[in-house]
Amino acid sequence: MAAIQDLSAGVVLTGAKFSEPMRIVGSPRIQPSFALVDLVGTRSHAFKPGFLITVADLADLTIQQDADAFAG
Repeated sequence: MAAIQDLSAGVVLTGAKFSEPMRIVGSPRIQPSFALVDLVGTRSHAFKPGFLITVADLADLTIQQDADAFAG
């Protein structure tokens, strides 16, 4: 199971909470039981600032590393 600490800039989230895959932009504000993340849609480019993701939400989300992220 994923952990809150797995949420970082560039990862893509999919799940029932979203109508399309959403990419985390900027630095998530992580707390022990939740994170506030800024999201942008991978298709529509719709911006959702300050989206709350709880530990319970992680069970219903798929977290994918961004294949386009710069690796150095």
